[in-house]
Amino acid sequence: TTDSFDVTLYGERRQLVQKAMEKLPANCKNVVKKYYFEGKSLQDIGAGMNVCDARASQLRKEGVQRLQKELVRRLAA
Repeated sequence: TTDSFDVTLYGERRQLVQKAMEKLPANCKNVVKKYYFEGKSLQDIGAGMNVCDARASQLRKEGVQRLQKELVRRLAA
């Protein structure tokens, strides 16, 4: 049924993102995880990493760009 298909597709996408996240540098992975999956603000993330929120934003941007490239690479394979 459509419901089981949707659940399967969601699970596959989630696994794909998780595997791509493993390729990120630790600091980028930390920011992306906290921002997108834990709902933390860049200010809170920066404070926890002992960096300003502008640096946390840079790390998020770098992480997202790397994640996009890795996902494209994996989907093309």
